[in-house]
Amino acid sequence: MKYVFLLLFITFFGGASNLSINSNELKIGYINMNELLQLMPEIIEVNNEMQNYLNNLENIMSDMQKDFQNKYSYYENNKNEFADIIKKDKEKELEDLSNRINEYQIHAQNDINNKKNELLSPLYDNAKKVIKEIAIENNLSYIIDNSQSIIIHGPLEYDIINIVKQKLNLIKN
Repeated sequence: MKYVFLLLFITFFGGASNLSINSNELKIGYINMNELLQLMPEIIEVNNEMQNYLNNLENIMSDMQKDFQNKYSYYENNKNEFADIIKKDKEKELEDLSNRINEYQIHAQNDINNKKNELLSPLYDNAKKVIKEIAIENNLSYIIDNSQSIIIHGPLEYDIINIVKQKLNLIKN
């Protein structure tokens, strides 16, 4: 019994000391990617292109809604004069138009997300390249993006945003 206890004791404390040695070798840096992207000069062009894209989508949506509103007003003003077959046809037309508007909204949201990813991808790629270089230069095992508030606290010495800004020439003199 003493032998089992001694074996467990050695295993536990021997394992704990190995963990502390390994944790000393692990260095984790962090960066706020959203903050970094907002500092990059290319973000102005991305934001402008995104705004133009959104305006185009909104114009199409506005036209669709005006068309629906005009057809609905026409239907409401004249429904008592329509024969039943025409009334049902107009109701079906309004229902179809309403469904197309709803589908457009869903597709537009997906298109917006895809366009945003397309426009931001080169910026992310450039930033990730520099971040990887900095991680290697500073012997950092991992770099974590804390823009989603995943990291609650961390030593400032491991926040690499200033080094990345310097490498990307984003620091103003």
